[in-house]
Amino acid sequence: SSSAKELKLIESGDVVMSTFKEWRNGWKKFFVDRQKFYDDFFEATAKGQTPKRAFEDISAELDARYAGLIEAEAAYHKKIDDVVTSFFPEGDPRKFTFAAWRERVREFQRLDKESVVAFRAEVRTLAPKQVEAAYARHWKQRQAAWENLWRTERQGIAAMTGNPQGAADFAPQAQRLQQEAA
Repeated sequence: SSSAKELKLIESGDVVMSTFKEWRNGWKKFFVDRQKFYDDFFEATAKGQTPKRAFEDISAELDARYAGLIEAEAAYHKKIDDVVTSFFPEGDPRKFTFAAWRERVREFQRLDKESVVAFRAEVRTLAPKQVEAAYARHWKQRQAAWENLWRTERQGIAAMTGNPQGAADFAPQAQRLQQEAA
């Protein structure tokens, strides 16, 4: 039996943990900063003062940072997925099935977050009476997206446990990834 050191589990674990911390800290900073921006803006307006920053400037910065975090999150997830993929022995067909599964999950996650960006842009253009209906529609769409993501996760788990249909669900992507790796 190989030791954890020989399998590079310690180094891989460090990569996963540091990547997770970067991901978590990026989102944490975003939400802390967002709250501060809003607090500063609304405290000034409540006192009848001109806020230091226009609401549109705050929104533009937050939108840009959110978009950057979407890309960073995808990169963090890929980095972790790549660590896990590296543990599959050469020639194991599950290696590319796993990579295809994780690629599809990352794509669904990205699309979900981009839908939030699009919704925030849309809601700014709506009349106040339209906002409530827009939120209801947006949440219904997000719930459907999450159900699709959950279904994909179950298909991936099935594929990893040897279910032929689960593996078939990812076969085209797995073949493409295998060809790209060759």
